[in-house]
Amino acid sequence: MSTVRPCVGVYDLSGRRCGTLPLPGVFAAAIRPDLVAAAWRSSSSSSRQPYAVSSSAGRSSSAASWGTGRAVSRVPRVKGGGSHRCGQGAYGNMCRGGGLFGPTRVWRRWCSSSSSSSSRRHAVAAALAAAAVPALVAARGHKVEEVKELPLVVEQRAQQLRKTREGLLLLQQLGLQQELQRVRCSSKLRAGRGKSRSRRFRSKRGPLLVYEGDKSVSRAFRNIPGVDCCSVERLSVLLLAPGGVVGRLCVFTAAALQQLQQLFGDPASLAAAARKQQYHLLRPLLQNCDVARVVNSDEVQAVLRPQQQQQQQQQQQQRRRQHKNLLTNAAVLRRVNPAAANLKRNAKLQQQTGSKQQQLLQHKKQQVRLHRRAHRRAAKAFMQQIRAAFSDTAQANIAAAKQQQQQLQA
Repeated sequence: MSTVRPCVGVYDLSGRRCGTLPLPGVFAAAIRPDLVAAAWRSSSSSSRQPYAVSSSAGRSSSAASWGTGRAVSRVPRVKGGGSHRCGQGAYGNMCRGGGLFGPTRVWRRWCSSSSSSSSRRHAVAAALAAAAVPALVAARGHKVEEVKELPLVVEQRAQQLRKTREGLLLLQQLGLQQELQRVRCSSKLRAGRGKSRSRRFRSKRGPLLVYEGDKSVSRAFRNIPGVDCCSVERLSVLLLAPGGVVGRLCVFTAAALQQLQQLFGDPASLAAAARKQQYHLLRPLLQNCDVARVVNSDEVQAVLRPQQQQQQQQQQQQRRRQHKNLLTNAAVLRRVNPAAANLKRNAKLQQQTGSKQQQLLQHKKQQVRLHRRAHRRAAKAFMQQIRAAFSDTAQANIAAAKQQQQQLQA
């Protein structure tokens, strides 16, 4: 949990505390930097400008293949004569002045990854919760030494401001003088081709003004370097966590702060958010993440069984025991099969002449031979009986067929 305060102070245009408001439950949500970074990466990649090489690049020459039989490759060659260019290869990606292999196309997939709406909402909630932690805000580089309280809330009259000098005076009264100076001094010349593309200078991000309703208040702050304005209903990870890093300094109007409760709900409640369909804030599965403290507590240890030393020793012996092949190791074979020694001894005695085991083996073999001989005799007699029965029937059928044929001829 990022904060457990029940209320937050509201400051007027002169920087004095003029009241309090209940802190929305979204500021008690779980801070998940991994979700914020993934959502920022997905959202920023969706705004990439597609680019591609010309579809006719590398094909400005008039060229055709010479065909086979000339002891040269079949690559298209420039037509004509009178210059060194004639007869040179063209069109191919291996040729000078030819096209590219796999050129970039405008219909390629420019977004590196996609994220669901629930994950983006979780990321916005985590970024809002991090905006209420002074340590995270200061770690991001913001100057909050003179800020009286975070999150910083101003009264609703701030949305009536229209002039830049009025907006600048309000930020100074709220203790953001050093923050504005930091942004002003951070302007640097951009590296790369962006200098010639209307992005010559770059500077740090300053405070973010979150308002509700009429967007005319942005007129008073949009010309201040580093200051961004955003409606509470259009909060984005791109503004709350630039670069995918949580902890941006945010200034809320009173109405915008009250609207957060309707937009995100309360993590302690099982009801869904009123303004977002079937959305719940992330709820932690563990109330106490210190698992070692829970396991070693007196309450848990009182109901656990005592440690079994003998079982642990047996487990350690089993871990140290080598896995040997029982087919090549007699000791391991006897441990697995206690009768293996007797079987091996009987096999040796059966090979000795005159031993009792050999006599039993010969008697068993003799019984098997007698059984097989009797079985063959019975099978042979049965087959003879079957053949005799079928042979008599066949002769009778043939005689009846001949007699019937003679009657038909007569």
